Order: sequence, then C-alpha cells, then structure tokens
Amino acid sequence: HEGNIGTHAYQAPELIRICTGSSSAPYNERCDVWSLGVICYILLCGAFPFDVRPPVHELNRKICTGAYSFNKPAFSTVTQEGKDFISALLTVDPAKRPTAADALQHGWITG
Repeated sequence: HEGNIGTHAYQAPELIRICTGSSSAPYNERCDVWSLGVICYILLCGAFPFDVRPPVHELNRKICTGAYSFNKPAFSTVTQEGKDFISALLTVDPAKRPTAADALQHGWITG
C-alpha cells in the first residue's frame, strides 16, 4: 500500500502497521469499527482519544498500543457500560475487536 488509508487520527492500528511497512497482514471491516470507537469517544467528550498534536510517529505509537484514557471530565457522566462499549471498539487486536453486528448488540446500544 502506498500512502495512508483513511484519516490518520481515526486509523486502526492494523492500518498504521500496513502504512508504515511493519505489517503486510490483511485488514477488514473491523478497521471501521475502530474508527467508530474514535468517533464515539469524540462525541462523548469533545476530544480525540489519542492526542493528535505530537509527531506522527508518537501518534502511531499511542494508537498501536491503545494509549487512551477516560480521565477527561466529560467521562464522569458516562456509564461504565458506555466506557466498556468504547473500549471494545478501540481494542488494538482486530481479532478481539467486535464486528459491527456485535457492536450493535452491546448493552449500551440496546439499552
């Protein structure tokens, strides 16, 4: 693959590994589930889960290691179930990340 696939701050770890040449493993729709996790995080607290200001290699490291937290004040009103939903979507290992269909069945979504 030449160049980046998608918008960097929303990219799943497996896409970053492909784009940086550290992996040639195939990727699938679970990349989109990761991006949904980033979007949900932003919608709930108004900030990216991974600080987008550092150099790109530092952003890559944070994404690929899942270095985010729920320490922002806005998360004080989010239920544990909501945090669990986001954590599931932002699972670094794509094989352990839920599919879109699985995500729709999460208790936080189904209420």
